[in-house]
Amino acid sequence: MKSHLLSRRTLLRGAGVGLALPLLEAMLPRKAAAQTVAPTRLVLLHWPQGCDFGASDWSPGNEGIFFPTAAGASWPMTKCLMPLAPHRADFNLLSGICYGPLERKEESHDHAIALFTGAPHPVGRVGVSQGPSVDQVAARAIGTSSRFSSVGAKLFTDDEGWWSHSAAGVANPLEANPRTLFDRLFPATGGGGGPSPEYGRSASVLDAVKADAARLQRKLGRQDQQRLEQHLTSVRELEKAVAVAPPAPPSTCMSPQAPANGLMTDENVVAYAKAMIDLLVLALECDLTRVTFLSLGPSQNYHKHPHLGVSNVYHTLCHSPPAGTFDPYAGNEAGRRADYHKVTAFYMEQVAYYLSKLKAPRGALPPLLDSAAFVACSEFSDAGGHQPYFLPFIVAGKANKTMTTGQNLTYRCEWNPDFARAPWCANAAGPANRTVNDVWTTTLRAVGALQPNEVFGDVNIGTTGLSGLWA
Repeated sequence: MKSHLLSRRTLLRGAGVGLALPLLEAMLPRKAAAQTVAPTRLVLLHWPQGCDFGASDWSPGNEGIFFPTAAGASWPMTKCLMPLAPHRADFNLLSGICYGPLERKEESHDHAIALFTGAPHPVGRVGVSQGPSVDQVAARAIGTSSRFSSVGAKLFTDDEGWWSHSAAGVANPLEANPRTLFDRLFPATGGGGGPSPEYGRSASVLDAVKADAARLQRKLGRQDQQRLEQHLTSVRELEKAVAVAPPAPPSTCMSPQAPANGLMTDENVVAYAKAMIDLLVLALECDLTRVTFLSLGPSQNYHKHPHLGVSNVYHTLCHSPPAGTFDPYAGNEAGRRADYHKVTAFYMEQVAYYLSKLKAPRGALPPLLDSAAFVACSEFSDAGGHQPYFLPFIVAGKANKTMTTGQNLTYRCEWNPDFARAPWCANAAGPANRTVNDVWTTTLRAVGALQPNEVFGDVNIGTTGLSGLWA
């Protein structure tokens, strides 16, 4: 009997353009439309240089500004986490995670490569991985059925290349240009032209597929019609977002060099981050990929945040420069901490925005967050000491399983130095000094990328799964 199902590979076509569609009920068998389990996804988000850790002694009234001081569901909302308050019931905060056993520090930030690879760099080879990163392990296991096994993006082009690796010694490049990423996800199917210009595209890809979209609309049910309309609106909004022109140069700038395609500015960082998140969510929505990675900036970060009223570069406000060099915060530790807090809160706003997009209603289909494992983290705790202890981790999503959320999950820590050893964490039950490899092993098992007897990263540090996450 002839099938009347709409193919999941259907594209809206016209004038040499092919536009992917979201998953529609018309693509599913009638019974399966209500019963089919969505593909499991992994969504990773990195923000640079840790968090405003607060005071070092953890005394009453002087606790950390990022981490709460109570475990379980009744943890008090902290200043830095306030942007996440609307999503409190949707995520778990992990307290007590480190990569101390994996630390190999030959330069100032180089040990951070262990965050996503689960192993230190080889001696004398800064920036070289000893194996694939967590996103690429997942891509090989759950990304083979989609057009892209993974999609990786970043803000700015001056990163160290530490976060994503396809194999030992092989860095996986992340795309910094939202225009290029857009054209990669929604390429022209003919015409022979290269990528569209970064700024000022005059015509929309929707103009080219308008007739085909209208024909398809007449064949769809009401919910699918609404869903297609929402999808087309999202595409147009993304087109507008990635075509934002850079700010005009100051009057003192004579014949400034034109910005490279995709090079966004510190002044546009809010729109830049939003455009990248929107693109990655759209890639998941269209099932173009099931693994995404986004880095919000390089570790050794010299960008500014003028939209926050912070005039100093991020690296400087994380910690004062060496003796003998100019320190804009000299004698003003409170001012430095205040600026650090502003930037930390800005990154938490991006986490919140990402969660809001993944939680968005999808008609009769469940939100993307139901089928995704979402993990946001940073390579340091308080970046002033480049510390690999007490790393901030935010975990959300059901990954087509179950997970009790709204918790501050605390894991026993017995580190030296003891600045990061809060009493309520040092007294937690269970094995001590849980590492990032425990987090990634648990996450990869949840999305089906590792078997229960397999572990991620260095196999010599006693990696096991973490309690309290997916079941």
